[in-house]
Amino acid sequence: MKKSLFVSSGKYLQIKNFVKPELCQKWQKRILSDRKYWSPGFSGWTYGLAWYVLIEHGNLHLYHHQAKSLNQRIQKLPQYLEVMKSASRYLVGPQGQRDLPVRSRVQNLGPYWSLSGFHINLNAGDGEIHADYEGLSPYPEMLFHSKTRAYSAVLSLSVPDQGGGLFLWEKRHRADQPMKLSKKDKRYLSYEVGDLTLFDSFLYHQVEGSKSKKNFRITAVMHFLYREKPYPHWEYWF
Repeated sequence: MKKSLFVSSGKYLQIKNFVKPELCQKWQKRILSDRKYWSPGFSGWTYGLAWYVLIEHGNLHLYHHQAKSLNQRIQKLPQYLEVMKSASRYLVGPQGQRDLPVRSRVQNLGPYWSLSGFHINLNAGDGEIHADYEGLSPYPEMLFHSKTRAYSAVLSLSVPDQGGGLFLWEKRHRADQPMKLSKKDKRYLSYEVGDLTLFDSFLYHQVEGSKSKKNFRITAVMHFLYREKPYPHWEYWF
C-alpha cells in the first residue's frame, strides 16, 4: 500500500531531507551564538518562547511580554519561517482541504504570541507522555470537538549521540477522553538532520531521552490549527 504524502486526522508523516543539512547548520550556528536568549524548559532550553513551557512554569505573563522581541530574533534566521510554514502543504483539513493559506496567531490574536521556536537539549531523560492540547486554549471548544484539525511540525536540526527520537501512539484522543494507550498503537520515530515530522496534535507522544557529550538535540517546532475565519486557513504558533 502506497504511503500517503499528506497527514490527516489521527496520522503522522515523516519527510526525509525536508531541509538541506547546510541550512540546518546555519540555523544551528545562529541559535548557539544567541545563547543569552535561551529560556529554561523541559530538561533543556527553548529559543523562542513555547506557550506550553511557560504555562507549566507559571510564567504565562512572560510568554506574552517577551513574544514580540523573541519573534524578531526568530525572523532573522534566513528562510526559517518560510520553510516551517511550507510544512502546511502536507496537512489535510476537516473537509479534506489541502494547500490552504497560513496565518500566524499574531495576525489572528495580536502581538503576544510566538511564531515558532526551538527545543535544545544536551542530556535529558524521557519526556512526559502528552498530547499538544494546550495551544488550543484560546479556542476551548476546539479541545473537545472531533472535527478539530491541529497538527504539530518538528524539524530536526541537530541530533545527539544517542536517543532523541519520538515515541508516538497512533490513536486520537480528544481532550475530554481518558488516555488509553496500547502497545499495538505505539510507534518509534527516529530523527536525522533535516527530517520533518508531522503528526496530529491529538496523538499522545513522548520525547525519547538523549545522551551526548557535545552534540545538542535541537528541534524546530511549529503548531498548526485549522480556522474558518476570516477565511479557511492554518493558524500557526509556538
